[in-house]
Amino acid sequence: MLRNLNRLIDEGFAERISEAVVERMIEAITLTLKISRNLNRLDEGIESPPASITLIKKLQETKILQEAYLEGFKDRVKWLTQNHSNCKKASK
Repeated sequence: MLRNLNRLIDEGFAERISEAVVERMIEAITLTLKISRNLNRLDEGIESPPASITLIKKLQETKILQEAYLEGFKDRVKWLTQNHSNCKKASK
């Protein structure tokens, strides 16, 4: 899994995939690890944080995901705009 994560990060730095895709993949890997911890009962006996702290953490995670999605959307619009203008120039 770490090999895939390193390859994903390399692709992001090389700008072959958008930051939003990298963020989504990291989130998927994080979720996979959380599920694995739960299935293997690694967190048993550890006290859970208060609901208010859990809510704040979820809100922060949601904000980060929204920002990453918006950044990816902006990157895609920029890419489409640049390629569209290049196509117009090429057809003239």
